[in-house]
Amino acid sequence: MVAPLADAESGQTVPNCGKIGFMPRQFRKHIRLESYDYSSNGFYFITICCDYFKPLFGKIEHEVMKLNALGEVAQAQWLGLESRYPQIKCHAHQIMPNHMHGILELHNSVKSELQLSQVIGAYKSLTHKYGRAFFLEKKLAKLWQPNFYEHVIRNDKAFQAITEYIETNPAQWDKDKYFIE
Repeated sequence: MVAPLADAESGQTVPNCGKIGFMPRQFRKHIRLESYDYSSNGFYFITICCDYFKPLFGKIEHEVMKLNALGEVAQAQWLGLESRYPQIKCHAHQIMPNHMHGILELHNSVKSELQLSQVIGAYKSLTHKYGRAFFLEKKLAKLWQPNFYEHVIRNDKAFQAITEYIETNPAQWDKDKYFIE
């Protein structure tokens, strides 16, 4: 059995449900760099995970990702971000069975202060909205985990290494930390 979490202020315990990635809202860690301005121009490596790491987007067959209908929605919404936000450019990306990776380039002008979290929030919301059409019989209550992971890409070498990681991710699926059979 997995031990419950203790609230530091009240001392009360909250069950962690024994699930990977479960974190009640009041206990979620802040994973953003505190002093970093996420409207800064630059490249960002993004990872967004499905709620409870459920494999909702398809499966890996012979080291190739085979998207199902919901995976196609996730792919289309990612590709549509550039037309929705002219301040961004989408580079390498990969929809995986229970998460997605992508590189976003943000190039704000003086008039625009688009935040990275706004782009990711829109992507998650639109994917959920249009993905619900494939879950008419069963309600798609929650698609994504509440947060997302980001890494600021600081140089060309890192950009190339991350691009290679994203592109080869399906071939490395059985070694992936999000792997679920």
